[in-house]
Amino acid sequence: MTGAEYLLAGKYQLIHDSAYNAADWSSDVLSITGCDDGNLAWENGVLTLTCTNAWNQAAEDGATISSIAGNLVVMGGAGIIFNGVLSVDAAQQGQGHLIIDSGVAYLEQGANVEGNVVFTGTQQADRTLVAEVDTSLNCVVLATAQSESSSIEVSNGQEVELASVAGTGSLTKDGAGTLTHTGESTGVQGNLVVNEGKLLNSGTLAFDKIELNGGQLENQGTITGVEINGGILSGSGVFGGLTMKAGQLVVGNSPGFQQYTDALRAEGGELVFSVGGVAEAATSTCKGWESTVYSNIDMGGNELHLGADTTLTIAMGGSMLENLTGDFSMVLFSNVGNIDSFTDGVLATLLENTRFIVTDEEAGVREGWEAGADLSSLVQNVAYSVSGTSLVLSGQFAAVPEPATATLSLLALAGLVMRRRRR
Repeated sequence: MTGAEYLLAGKYQLIHDSAYNAADWSSDVLSITGCDDGNLAWENGVLTLTCTNAWNQAAEDGATISSIAGNLVVMGGAGIIFNGVLSVDAAQQGQGHLIIDSGVAYLEQGANVEGNVVFTGTQQADRTLVAEVDTSLNCVVLATAQSESSSIEVSNGQEVELASVAGTGSLTKDGAGTLTHTGESTGVQGNLVVNEGKLLNSGTLAFDKIELNGGQLENQGTITGVEINGGILSGSGVFGGLTMKAGQLVVGNSPGFQQYTDALRAEGGELVFSVGGVAEAATSTCKGWESTVYSNIDMGGNELHLGADTTLTIAMGGSMLENLTGDFSMVLFSNVGNIDSFTDGVLATLLENTRFIVTDEEAGVREGWEAGADLSSLVQNVAYSVSGTSLVLSGQFAAVPEPATATLSLLALAGLVMRRRRR
């Protein structure tokens, strides 16, 4: 194609071989006039739509892709670079969508898809939406076999806001950027997989299974059926069942609370409970020793399983080290449905797998105590116990030595060892 081509309403395919790329289309302007239900589809090439390569009723510089009743269709291993606005005409009842049958659709600067993004197809193929700019999506519709996966890749430093997901098929979150889910996505038949970057949920997510393999999943809404194989799951939302095999489950937001409506099974990995400072105590209903608050999991009468390969970590800000003295008692798990299963032997195993560390999430990490430092030497008589339907961790904190005192003690110990060796 050279120059401008004007296409009447209808269905069109632009078929090119793989040698074509974005540069080959730099001077082309596509315009559809009188389009009621037209679709534009292409195979084996790359179609670049920019503000100067506009698909519009008025082909002119600065135009956007708007007032289109038809759909944009990507298929046959093709690619589209898209940075206009695809608007939905309500009178057309559902037309004006970005449909990815196979291949890749790139959202670049200025991109805004006001219709749905539809992943479809009847055979195995890669279907990817790549967001290289901050943008928002209305709904992602999965229309593939349940076992087939489509992916949304968010580039590093970018954030995509997604209202909802519906349909049948699996969806993968890739890329170092953030995908934020805000609405209702329930009854999706397929898996949601998070491989990298961050998925933030403030709505309701209910797939057959949600797999966290890497990156971070933060839940501030309701989420169901999570399996942690790696990465970090955090947040203070509602969890409809969870299995952890590896990775981290960080309870709350330093600190915070999680509520479960189904079983929590920790077969491995690390459970992190955070201890907060004085300022948070006045607003918390879950208090530990004086002037502190801590993370808590409310099992809601459901079963709790803590495997022998699971580490329980108590993390506290370095600024708290000034006042770590006296008794402490923390209800880590409340309303545990199977509390009778926590026998003395099980509690002893939990204690062996529990550690106390310094975290840098609060300002003022005390000099001489680096973030991540082990504080187990400063706790005494630590024990787990059962109180009603709660699992409680208690003990005493010894006074934290001054850095200078600690250094002198180490030097004195080293001198004593040297004298004994000389004898």
